[in-house]
Amino acid sequence: MELFSLIIFILIFWSWGKSIFLLIKEKNLNFFENNIMSLGIGLSLFPVLSFLLNKLALPVDWRLYLFLGLIIPISTLILKIIKKKKIFDLKNIKESPWFILVIIGFIFVIYVMITGAFVIPYLEDGDPYSYAVAAKYIKYTKSYSKGNLYVSHYLDPYPPAYSGLMGLLHQTNDNLVWTLKFFNALIVGLSILFSYYFFKILTKSSKISSIASFGLAMIPCFSSHFIFSQALSVTSFFPVFYTLFKSSNIKWWAFPASIGIGGFLLTQTSTATAIAGFIGILISLSLLTKGLSKETRMYFISSLGGLIIGLLLFWLPNLLFNYEYSEIQMQMSMSNSSHRNIMKSSDFFADYKFSDFFYSPISNKIDNPKGLGPAIFILTSLGFIFFISLINKKLQNKKDKKFFSLSFFIIFTSIIFHSIKSHKLFVEKGSKAYVSVGITLWFVLLILGFLVLSYIIYKNKEELSEYNHFNYLLLIFWFIWGIIGVLGDYFPFGWLPNRFWALLAIPASLILAYSTSIVSNTLSSIFKKNQATLKILIILLLLILVAFTAGTAKKKINTSFWPQHEISNIDELKGYLAVKDNMPKETKIFDACRINTLVSYNMFFPTWNEEILNYIYTPEKTDIYAWDYIYIFRNKNRTLANSPIFSNQIDNTYQWLKRRNFKYLIINAGCNEFYPNQKEELDNKLNLFNQNQKFNLILNSNNQFYLFEIR
Repeated sequence: MELFSLIIFILIFWSWGKSIFLLIKEKNLNFFENNIMSLGIGLSLFPVLSFLLNKLALPVDWRLYLFLGLIIPISTLILKIIKKKKIFDLKNIKESPWFILVIIGFIFVIYVMITGAFVIPYLEDGDPYSYAVAAKYIKYTKSYSKGNLYVSHYLDPYPPAYSGLMGLLHQTNDNLVWTLKFFNALIVGLSILFSYYFFKILTKSSKISSIASFGLAMIPCFSSHFIFSQALSVTSFFPVFYTLFKSSNIKWWAFPASIGIGGFLLTQTSTATAIAGFIGILISLSLLTKGLSKETRMYFISSLGGLIIGLLLFWLPNLLFNYEYSEIQMQMSMSNSSHRNIMKSSDFFADYKFSDFFYSPISNKIDNPKGLGPAIFILTSLGFIFFISLINKKLQNKKDKKFFSLSFFIIFTSIIFHSIKSHKLFVEKGSKAYVSVGITLWFVLLILGFLVLSYIIYKNKEELSEYNHFNYLLLIFWFIWGIIGVLGDYFPFGWLPNRFWALLAIPASLILAYSTSIVSNTLSSIFKKNQATLKILIILLLLILVAFTAGTAKKKINTSFWPQHEISNIDELKGYLAVKDNMPKETKIFDACRINTLVSYNMFFPTWNEEILNYIYTPEKTDIYAWDYIYIFRNKNRTLANSPIFSNQIDNTYQWLKRRNFKYLIINAGCNEFYPNQKEELDNKLNLFNQNQKFNLILNSNNQFYLFEIR
């Protein structure tokens, strides 16, 4: 079943992307690029196309998606056979020898992510449990639509694409835990392959692109195997920007680029906001150096098209017709009344220091680790200096040279001193301090530095529009954007700073690649003989250093034993693991006190059914929405009297469960959390179940987890 799921994953998204290549009719593409990027582009199209198809009343069904994807490739194949044309062109099957670095990086990331994912027998943290419920819902309903009933935090009005992808893949097997762990890890691993071909379009160098992809694979802060929608967003970055850059030469690429950009808005808002900065910098820099050229126009049109698609398809209908703004705030964890607020009034503060960039601590965040590693930090810093020096040499006016360098000095000095001021406030006043940081003199100087820099770039646009220097500027600004994003809590604005680490790694890896190449050229030039061989040896030595100072940390972080936050009691956790390991998958079990847990252990508990939710706990209010249920399940004043599973007569409960084909009933330590200060009543009810012959106790995990067979 697992192999079948992998084959279907590849076929669906390869066929979608291949259809784009065939429709655009771009010729002379490398065999590997054509097929690898077909998979990547197809994956980036999924958020918008799947949501659009569902809005057209077509089901989220792998058979439909495979059928639609194969129409154009099979039709093209048939026409080639009829016209007796070559089916495969073996002339373009070669790839650069440097590509071996990409393969090594890909294998490394795949190994680390899959190994780390399956080291732990459960789903990590708490978010994957909600994704599991959403995926299970989509598997069976084949729809994103859920009406007003609570299903999962990660369904509408939260962008549902990642949940939809996992639900689609779960349709091809009965192992939800494997589906989430394996495909999430695979998607992260594929980003290394996709990155190479985007980097190649950007740099026009197989060597630089290969080094950059290898470096990206090693950087600790570039993604983890944590199961959440950022994995899809960050991986989609590369095929989307691949199509965006291609649109500057062939206008038809603007269509998949727009669909991919729109997909960010349907996948994860925090990453979409960060990526918007990357797109905005690209358009602004192109406008400054190239004016309203074809490139600038296509970048703008593609991006605007993506924004319109995302807004019209998902956000505007939700804002105008489907939900109140306060409801969207609650589901997106954006309001002051939310349990976890990601806006500036949150108690959480991302207090990063120099050491967090230079090193990559083994004790790290699991959703997005921090740190570049010493070798990458040093090489990236050198690359940054190289870029500024190379651009400065290109400038003709001496004043421009001085102000260009001075602008960067002001920008970085402002970032450092503004951050130091914010850090001091944090130390003195605690995590709420950064709300009062506001606009300091250093922040004003930062803006002034950017304005002066923009003027100098515009003034020297003819010199700086040249390909290499444009790339240097682009990577410099992307890197600065990443730094400001990571340090977002130090500034008057911020948006989940820890999520910026993965995106910061992208320009860092490219700067690393250029720096490695420049260092190898410089050092090899000292010797008169065998310079070509020396260049390769120096590059390999530097990359080995990168692997040992960064790759080893990445491996340790991702293969360590991660915790989970859904179940706090170890004996209760052992009970759920025993159910997962010994019960047939998809066994229908009723969990008396947990709504997100059972499906995450490969069982079936359809908590999207209002009748079942109400049998766990019947709220006093009759108008039930997702956010009402969240409040109910966090309300500390719940009573057993409002819980039919506990307040009804045992025989009535038995009949109710039996009629709905439940095979087992779970009562666990979670009930003490769900009904605080009612332990005696819970124990009495538990004894009644235990004494009733219609319920057979088959598992007791140290009196913290009880599994009853419903006879």
